[in-house]
Amino acid sequence: MAHARSAPMDLARRMRAGETIITAWSGLPDPRVPAVLGRAGYPAVTFDMQHGLHDLASVALGIPAAAANGAAPIVRLAVDDFAGASRVADMGAVAIIAPMIEDAAGARRLVAHVKYPPLGQRSWGPFEAMGVAGITDQHEWLATANAATLAFAMIETSAAYAALSEILAVEGLDGVFVGPSDLSIALTGQYISVIMTGTGIVALAGIVVNNNIVLIDTYQYLRRKGLSVEDAVVRTAAQRIRPVLLTTATTILGLLPMVFELSVDFGAGTVGIGSTTSDWWVLLSSAVVCGLAFSTVLTLIITPVMLAAPTVLRARAPAAIDYGRRGVDFVRRRLGKTRDPITGARTPDDVDYPRAAE
Repeated sequence: MAHARSAPMDLARRMRAGETIITAWSGLPDPRVPAVLGRAGYPAVTFDMQHGLHDLASVALGIPAAAANGAAPIVRLAVDDFAGASRVADMGAVAIIAPMIEDAAGARRLVAHVKYPPLGQRSWGPFEAMGVAGITDQHEWLATANAATLAFAMIETSAAYAALSEILAVEGLDGVFVGPSDLSIALTGQYISVIMTGTGIVALAGIVVNNNIVLIDTYQYLRRKGLSVEDAVVRTAAQRIRPVLLTTATTILGLLPMVFELSVDFGAGTVGIGSTTSDWWVLLSSAVVCGLAFSTVLTLIITPVMLAAPTVLRARAPAAIDYGRRGVDFVRRRLGKTRDPITGARTPDDVDYPRAAE
């Protein structure tokens, strides 16, 4: 009789069904940490053996603690620790991430240690994993383990990026996991923090949305006062250009020292370039500065144009249709046709449509 895997051990099915899984990241070897993270509502916990303090002993204790509290246990291996992939899979890991995969050969090595034959060469010994998953039938485990245990290759080097198509084509590899910091260093020579860049984008979005809300409210107010669409748009842009430009200028000038990593010590009266703390703020400030310069054009030009576009297009549509009709008629005459291209009725060849006043 087949037994359904417990919910946290059914990660593969949930991901293939399109569910978004947010994982907590555990670098501390205390098994109480994944238990707390599971109770906090995270659907998955990743044990970091590459940059965290986890080893095989802590992972062996942490996997059942995570699963018992509703979190799918995922393990990121140490670099080139392919043998460890089989061991953490036997402990009950439902997804295994291998860092620094450079090519298809590396991806095949990962698959060989995660999957049973014929996909891989994983040795038999899943008894701890079966207990965590709630499965007692060994035949059932063998029949379902390859599909239920995910193998992810990390893409974080120039070589891996160049070989991405070949890596993705490896049979048995379930997906890739992008390492944004290492990949950024490899491709650009600069470190990128997704968190700090994302925070900068969120802060920028707040400024842009606020400017556009005020601009649209001003436009609606002027329309209610009786101004035409064209006049309301021009007046709105004229009224809002000063506060928008002041907001942009003061924000950019205020953040430029952070963009250029300037550190000012007012007590000592010194100015330095680059520091441990300033590195953190470069990406956030750069995202705001660059985005704000672009969004100012959006607010003062694109938004007013979009406000006026429906009315202006409706007003000019008849003239455009008339112009198009005369153009079609000209082509019809050239081709010697005798039917109206719009109505389909027969018309004399010398018909002449009324023209709009010059």
